[in-house]
Amino acid sequence: MDSKNVDDHTSTIEILTVVIDETFAITDQYDELIKLCYSGLAYYHTYERWEEMYAPYYSWIESQLKKGIDEGLIQSKIELSSLTKMIINLIESTAESYFFGNQQTTSVHDVKQQLLLFISSSLTDNQS
Repeated sequence: MDSKNVDDHTSTIEILTVVIDETFAITDQYDELIKLCYSGLAYYHTYERWEEMYAPYYSWIESQLKKGIDEGLIQSKIELSSLTKMIINLIESTAESYFFGNQQTTSVHDVKQQLLLFISSSLTDNQS
């Protein structure tokens, strides 16, 4: 699936695949800029501003997860806004660890597949 072709008929798992792919691509391409942003975040204590910038992204991912819940594809007992932030943080943290932390002992493809498996398993687990 081409990452630019996400529409109303795209499944939640396909959307998460695109989000993972794009997050890894952006993290790899803009690694120095991301590190610079983090250093400014620490220096200026602008976490609140960071959250404001992420609000549309959180909202969009949350709406995709809600769609999955409404369609019966996702089962989770975790509050939706918390779940959204957990997923985004996990994806970004994994990408950053891979590219910034010299943790490239496995292929990026394998890391992304394991990440998708972990997230999709947690979204379909009746216990979560």
